[in-house]
Amino acid sequence: QGDLISRFGGDEFIIYFKSIDDDVDPGHFAQKMLTSLSEPYHLNQVIIKLSASIGICYWQSSGQLKASDILSRADIALYRAKSKGRNCYHYYSKFLHKKHEQHAQSKNSIETAIRKQQFELHYQPIYKIKHAEILGFEAMSLFKTKNKLIMDAEKISQSIDDSTVMEMFIKKLLEESCQYFSLQSAERSRTSKFLQLHMNFSPLQMTHEKFSDFLYSNIVQV
Repeated sequence: QGDLISRFGGDEFIIYFKSIDDDVDPGHFAQKMLTSLSEPYHLNQVIIKLSASIGICYWQSSGQLKASDILSRADIALYRAKSKGRNCYHYYSKFLHKKHEQHAQSKNSIETAIRKQQFELHYQPIYKIKHAEILGFEAMSLFKTKNKLIMDAEKISQSIDDSTVMEMFIKKLLEESCQYFSLQSAERSRTSKFLQLHMNFSPLQMTHEKFSDFLYSNIVQV
């Protein structure tokens, strides 16, 4: 009596236990739910399999936390469970909260820098050591935070939630890299071998709806 289960929104649900004995592990309940949900469902002769992620947070009645604080902490634990590969559960902790805040600050600073075009592109030469010959360049996008922490393109893209910001980042990365490559190629004699341009993109960037269009338009210009 007093326990509650509620749909929070979309595919998110909240389960509230009014009281749990000290010798009972909430993770045990979480694992039972995950196991039950993973059982295949038969719907109109189609087999459907589900998975879930669960965030667990304790609350003491003597504490000063509001219901919204508890939900926020459970959501942080849920985010961690999803990042571990889903279909698992994770407990909230102060250490996890600190990491979540650091990630949020990093994400905000990165998105702001991309909007203001404050990240830098660097080009690392690719050598053929035997003939001391430059074969091409690898484009590397770097971003300097207030703490002078340098991050690569994949880490930057993992911190971007806004599709418009991701689009701006991909567009600038392709345009500047291809322009630099075009200038370097033009300086080579006609008898020289073609230069190579290497670029690193994360799976998240490559699945963006405008990635192929940006890639094609810039290659054509080169």
